Amino acid sequence: MRWSRPRAIKRPAPSPVNAPPPGLNWFMLCQRGGGLSMYRRSLILGVIASSCFGSRAGSAWPLVTRQQSWRENAAPHKQAAPATARSGAPTIRIEEPNTTRPISSPVRIRVTFQPASNATIVVNSLRVRYGSLGIDITRRILAHARPTASGVTVDDAELPRGRHRVTIQIADNLGRVGAKSLEFTVV
Repeated sequence: MRWSRPRAIKRPAPSPVNAPPPGLNWFMLCQRGGGLSMYRRSLILGVIASSCFGSRAGSAWPLVTRQQSWRENAAPHKQAAPATARSGAPTIRIEEPNTTRPISSPVRIRVTFQPASNATIVVNSLRVRYGSLGIDITRRILAHARPTASGVTVDDAELPRGRHRVTIQIADNLGRVGAKSLEFTVV
């Protein structure tokens, strides 16, 4: 098989509708305030408007998918007994959201950790589970938040409408695990 040089592609001549008037090039047309500069202004205004008004919706991410929520709601539920606190285990306190009233999605979740006086929090021991099925959502949390020894804040977590339960666990350097469940309704 012989190698042959590719043929040149013939491009059609510019149509008179798109071409600038004779004696002017595109640069000169833009300088004189022609149609292209109006297009450029419209484009810039559109980009500014979309960045201002669309930034909240674009940053939301799914904490729990609809399928996981449906699976959780379809599963048989037993009334969960509150976990017995082990002596000296870290304390987990829910700062946000206010679980006494319905909330809207996207949700901000802010949790603080308090170790016992003789211990420290082990940040990589953080585990977050969804619902009574215990679906592990820790990776999703870690992809959007940076836990510290003092707590973790999760911004713009999107949840489907309905009742949700999230259980948070954290351990200290002595191996004691503290857990706290957070139940809320998204409207």
